[in-house]
Amino acid sequence: MAEVLFCWSETRGGQSGQEQRRLTGDGSQSLLNLALAGQVPIEANCGGRGRCGKCKVKVQGEVSPLDEVERQVLSEKELAHSTRLACRCYPRGDVTVSFVTTSELEILTDGVAEVVSLEPDVQAKAIYVDAPTLEQPTADWTRVARAVGVSEGSTSLPLEVLQELPAAVRSEGVLQAVSYGSQILDVRVTSEPIYGLAIDVGTTTVAVGLNNLWTGEEVAVAAAMNGQANYGADVISRIDYASDSTGLKRLQSAVLDTINTLISQVCREVGISPQRIYRGIIVGNTCMQHLILGVPPKYLAEAPYVPSFANTITYSAQEVGLEIFPSAPVSLLPSIAGFVGADTVGMIVVADLAGLPGSHLAIDIGTNGEIVLAKDGKLYACSTAAGPAFEGGQIQWGMRAAPGAVDRVDVVEGALQWRTIGNQRAVGICGSGLIDLMAALLQVGVVDDTGRLLTRDEFAGPPELRQRLVDSQYGPAFVVVPPEAAKGGDPVLFTHRDVRQVQLAKAAIQAGSQVLADHAGVELSQLTSVHLAGAFGNYIRPESAAAIGLLPPDSPGKVRSLGNAARMGARMALLSDRILHGCQTLSDGVEYIELSTSPDFQIAFMEAMMFPG
Repeated sequence: MAEVLFCWSETRGGQSGQEQRRLTGDGSQSLLNLALAGQVPIEANCGGRGRCGKCKVKVQGEVSPLDEVERQVLSEKELAHSTRLACRCYPRGDVTVSFVTTSELEILTDGVAEVVSLEPDVQAKAIYVDAPTLEQPTADWTRVARAVGVSEGSTSLPLEVLQELPAAVRSEGVLQAVSYGSQILDVRVTSEPIYGLAIDVGTTTVAVGLNNLWTGEEVAVAAAMNGQANYGADVISRIDYASDSTGLKRLQSAVLDTINTLISQVCREVGISPQRIYRGIIVGNTCMQHLILGVPPKYLAEAPYVPSFANTITYSAQEVGLEIFPSAPVSLLPSIAGFVGADTVGMIVVADLAGLPGSHLAIDIGTNGEIVLAKDGKLYACSTAAGPAFEGGQIQWGMRAAPGAVDRVDVVEGALQWRTIGNQRAVGICGSGLIDLMAALLQVGVVDDTGRLLTRDEFAGPPELRQRLVDSQYGPAFVVVPPEAAKGGDPVLFTHRDVRQVQLAKAAIQAGSQVLADHAGVELSQLTSVHLAGAFGNYIRPESAAAIGLLPPDSPGKVRSLGNAARMGARMALLSDRILHGCQTLSDGVEYIELSTSPDFQIAFMEAMMFPG
């Protein structure tokens, strides 16, 4: 048996803290798998397949020898300082493992807020209950049901509420009944408002909004990294990890822990008890919806990619595992297909795609790109596997949007200019920076239209840019940030392999958009508008995205950023029973195009591999 001491520094809220956890393994588990089992937060975008190179740790002690994957991924400096990939390293004795992690992500929580009529399906109203008499010794519950206007036999009162009912009906305070349709959820002595939650469960992050159901005001919002992220950055990694009951339970527990932590946070901010939250609406991609409920997502990854459920589904908070009023109804909005989920329905609602005349394209760009095209109210949708490049995955110096990430790049008068989040020393490049960088390199000819990164001898452009072309241990590369401006003292490079990853990702989105346009009989150059949802769509510059072919060439002036459209769609459904029920009608009316079996997509993808000339 081997004893492994994990030591890590975690940055949260601008403060760094030291954490330790001691775990025991028998040598059959990699350091990564041992860490995941012990809830140690080592980042592993690829789910431990040795592809992303993000699970770097420093080790002291007896471990398995380096393998070929590590030799290709790790720099000479990292190798000299005992750095290993946790997914490829196995303890052979007592080992100390150290690494640095951060919770300071740039998480987008806000979005386009459409005005809706306030008509939630959970209501609270003051009631007057007659006192019993010897002549009419009517039961407390019967009198309450009459006061609310429901039949006593048509509904039951939650047991915990029934236990408090005798004292409540005899109180001198204002008696209030909380109802959900014909069901009475609570009877309480108060005149205070009730609350509901709009929850967006993304693959990477989770956002929770607390809303006053009397006024419609959103009183607090909180967000955090999805606790599942350490088990893989994309849904396929999560599906693989959930292939057995142990993995499924870990993923369900991880996301519920994240949601409940955020619920506690918003309640503290407003100064209310979670027991005053009587409604919840959740959106997420189809895989996340399954994992929240602990439903095996296995068949989402197997043809014909069928989900276990797709319609709006409602359970009590206690059944789901949300730490709010136990009997509060919690609804998961409908999904469209195996890889087009409720988050896309939220995007459709916020953009009002079904109600707009003309031709409109809406894209939520992530590891899976969900694309919807609307033509005079008729909706077409597809999902395309863009991969994790736009979120920093499988990019040598790629990272999520956190302090130190290069998020903007320009070439001005032959010189490269760059900016980092928080104006800190550069650590890596996030998605918006990648798009800017690729657009700039194409503009000046450092990368040609086939996606080939030129060498210094081949490039005849500005000398400052020419000096940035180097031959690194990773092959031809471009120096984005020189070593003196980088946090670790090593230059931040953009390699020829990184170019290919961005090229593949943009081609997937571009080809998916083209297939939908062809199917609907629409010219992408003639679109009325383009809607971008999610954090990536909010922060990228449309002109850079169009320059590399990610967006149609004439789209920059037509782009509308929706922000976190998924959560805003959930909020609209929370506040309006009409919109909530309309989500199912919208979902049912979308024509889904499966790209994996489409020869048109294969042709469009090959054409999209070329960058605009």
